[in-house]
Amino acid sequence: MGWVSKTDRVGPGRNTDEAFPARPRRRRHVALVALLAFAAHLPAPPVAASVAGEYSLKAAFLYQFTKYVAWPSEPDGPVDICVLGADPFGRALDEALANKKAKGQAVVARRVDSASAGAGCRILFLSRSEQPRLDAALAALGTRPTLTVADMAGFPQRGGMINLRLEDERIKLVVNPDNAARAGLKIRSELLRLAEVVRN
Repeated sequence: MGWVSKTDRVGPGRNTDEAFPARPRRRRHVALVALLAFAAHLPAPPVAASVAGEYSLKAAFLYQFTKYVAWPSEPDGPVDICVLGADPFGRALDEALANKKAKGQAVVARRVDSASAGAGCRILFLSRSEQPRLDAALAALGTRPTLTVADMAGFPQRGGMINLRLEDERIKLVVNPDNAARAGLKIRSELLRLAEVVRN
């Protein structure tokens, strides 16, 4: 399973991992491994309360992605984590992001009603309700530096970047770094080592 790198600006010829001091990077990696270990034992959601727990955990993943992906530029305002389509998180996303920061900027949850409206988001979660319109939504985003995340079958193979998949009563990460690279994003090696990696 895999995760993504911190949003540091990386100059030409500079390895992304070199931009991060080793000790803080190690602490982040330990936290990520702990979250993934917990996710691996999340029971399948047979009732609404379990579904709420599943999406609380997925909300925590969305925030952690801000630390494991390198964007082509630093944020100059709030870091938006957006949801497109029917919102499965309820208040879980807002609660997970409360008082959180990324690169010194506040992290906020937003709901958007179109892919073009989500083009300014650092991270865009595409709900399962968008599956019939997925190709059009991803085409609307084009190569904008927006990390796309979903929990629908075949998402990384259709142009998405990270899929949060419930399989055998466990949450697994499926990552397509090629799709991320096309948008100018670099997913850190720590995340990739913990994920199932698919390529184009």
